[in-house]
Amino acid sequence: MNNIFAIGGLGGSGTRVVAEVLLAANVYLGDDLTDQSDNLIFARLFKNPHWVMNSSDSDLRRRLRIFEKYMSGEKWTFSESLEYYHASQANPQRDKTKRYHLLLAAKKLFPDNQLRQFWGWKEPNTVIFLKTLFGYFENLKYIHVIRHGLDMAFSDNRQQLLNWGVLFGLQIENVDSPEELIAKQLDYWIKTNKHISKICSDQAVDRYLVINYSDFCHHPEIEIPRLLKFLNINVGDVLLKRIIQIPKIPQSEGRYKEKNISMFSESQLNQVSELGFEVGCTLEKNSI
Repeated sequence: MNNIFAIGGLGGSGTRVVAEVLLAANVYLGDDLTDQSDNLIFARLFKNPHWVMNSSDSDLRRRLRIFEKYMSGEKWTFSESLEYYHASQANPQRDKTKRYHLLLAAKKLFPDNQLRQFWGWKEPNTVIFLKTLFGYFENLKYIHVIRHGLDMAFSDNRQQLLNWGVLFGLQIENVDSPEELIAKQLDYWIKTNKHISKICSDQAVDRYLVINYSDFCHHPEIEIPRLLKFLNINVGDVLLKRIIQIPKIPQSEGRYKEKNISMFSESQLNQVSELGFEVGCTLEKNSI
């Protein structure tokens, strides 16, 4: 049985840094990655809101099998290669040429037989498919990266809200002010993280790890060994010392403290606190 893991979170929450640490520890995250270490095979198969909204659970599981075979090094069937190609062309991302995807699909009909027993991927949109993922991969371990909700609300990275907000009842078509969009972004952060917490508690109580991005950057000497232990990864002291140097405190940390948070409701701020993030000092500052 393969040992499999996934890294997810809202875009901009710090998943890239966690992926960089694992890549430095020589963990396989795929061979077709973005500069942010997102797994493009997963993105092409699943990061398509129109397809997802019109797909059944069996459709999702069929594509998960295609993804699983790619990552583990198994041979694709002709129909699987064809579905990958069609998915790549229908995906709004359209990241490379048709010829590239045709060659990739053909290549997977004749793999090199280098089967992998331990692999994982990083793609923030993984959070949308978590329930199906836990049902499909019985041994999946999930790493959820979370960052302060008020920092995330003021982030310019709103692609997940645009793509998936409707799944959480968040309509943004008629939003006509920047403040309302920022408030919607916070709503998306709240609803997504509560949804993920419930799925993990219900389906995989011992198979998920929450990484607070701030803690990860401020205390990598504690958080990185915790991550490696969760995945049963052993590295030598020399390599551990090197990868502990990877996380850096982002300049955008605490940006919400310089913002006017009066656009947020008391309920929103209380829910941020319930999810483990302090907002009291900011409330006091902005009430003056």
